[in-house]
Amino acid sequence: MPVYSRARPSSELAEREWDLVLDVNLKGGFLCAQAVARGLVAEGRGGSIINLASQAVRGAPLGVHYTASKGGVVAMTRAMALALAPMASASTRWPQGSRILPSRATSTARPPWPS
Repeated sequence: MPVYSRARPSSELAEREWDLVLDVNLKGGFLCAQAVARGLVAEGRGGSIINLASQAVRGAPLGVHYTASKGGVVAMTRAMALALAPMASASTRWPQGSRILPSRATSTARPPWPS
């Protein structure tokens, strides 16, 4: 079964469809980011972890499972960035205007260390 095979109302979603989409998009993204983060921390160097979400974080009425998974990816990425920030080296910088938010977002995320 494809991960996101058919758009349907949440009242018609089977639990196995919900589980599959969350496992692939959220759990899979977490496990990959966790593996990279462990490697970066173990090596004592900075780096970047890029997770992908989509416009679905705004709400897809016929894909609530997909919307939930991509919203989770955004929240997970923010939380991991905050958790890993203290281990970042002083030379690590984010490009001006970088965003950890969906496109057309109104706020810009800033690292907690001085520029």
